[in-house]
Amino acid sequence: ALVLLTALRLQRKGDEALGFAEAFEFATPEGFAQARGMVANVLQDQDDMAGAEAAYQEAMHIAGEQPRIRKAYGVFCYRDGRYAEGAAHYEKRLPALQRRQVAAENAAPANLSAQDRVFLMAEQGIGDQIALMSLLRLAPLKDGAEVSFVGDPRHGPLLDGNALGLGHMAQSDLGNVTPPVAPGEMVFLGDLTRYLPDSVPEARHGPYLTPDAGAVDVIRTRYEALAEGRPIFGLSWASRSLIGALRSLPLSELVAVLPEGAFVVDLQYGDTRDEIAAAKAARPDLLFHSDPQIDQMTDLAGFAAQLAALGRVITIDNTTA
Repeated sequence: ALVLLTALRLQRKGDEALGFAEAFEFATPEGFAQARGMVANVLQDQDDMAGAEAAYQEAMHIAGEQPRIRKAYGVFCYRDGRYAEGAAHYEKRLPALQRRQVAAENAAPANLSAQDRVFLMAEQGIGDQIALMSLLRLAPLKDGAEVSFVGDPRHGPLLDGNALGLGHMAQSDLGNVTPPVAPGEMVFLGDLTRYLPDSVPEARHGPYLTPDAGAVDVIRTRYEALAEGRPIFGLSWASRSLIGALRSLPLSELVAVLPEGAFVVDLQYGDTRDEIAAAKAARPDLLFHSDPQIDQMTDLAGFAAQLAALGRVITIDNTTA
């Protein structure tokens, strides 16, 4: 039933999904609660936020501490600007096993301000991590505290020279730290959202990454030479995950907004040949370029330099943003 609900939502058959969820007899309270969470997602797709709120409340009333529903409702509150309410639910997003290793209270002011070292533990996707790192500005750190982000090795070159003073460590190296990492020194990255209620947007926004200036200049010069005076745009249009289909757009539809004769830099990961072929058929006046020197899946620093070299970027909600 839950797989079918997901499939109907991905096909944008919201009314059919809602009807099925209401009619189906679920065997367990947990299954029913998960379905109510999915109903909340469908209602958000339909811009019915009051209905989504009611569905989330029902799901939580039935399921209690189920992490997936708590996380979804926490994010729902965050998006609505209800940060204090959202934080109480969002910290329940992780299973008990992970919480036994890294407690939510490790991010509390009393603990965080007492640590000489802090290890920010990665969670969620690459784009989410890049966004969440900016919340370090809000954290009440001890003066001189050494802060390291523990995650994907690709983040290392990307974080070189960052304005947050954030170091980097691959997760596989955490066990080799001397002296050994104490439990209270580890903080899940998402737990920094607890500081959203007491902050103003100006305090948590703004750039902190510094792409290599030389690489930016080289890429910009290369694209300007290839464009030969055409206006240059970078485009990213798809999230390749299952649920990512809901925030993706056909490239052939996206290029409709571009001016005549534009030079289009492909910022999309994965095999894009068929999509670009369809876009060329729709807009034969455009010149498309997929840069063989940059692979965002293996080189985040190179991807950052590529983005910085572009004056105009059009993207969906993904790592590019």
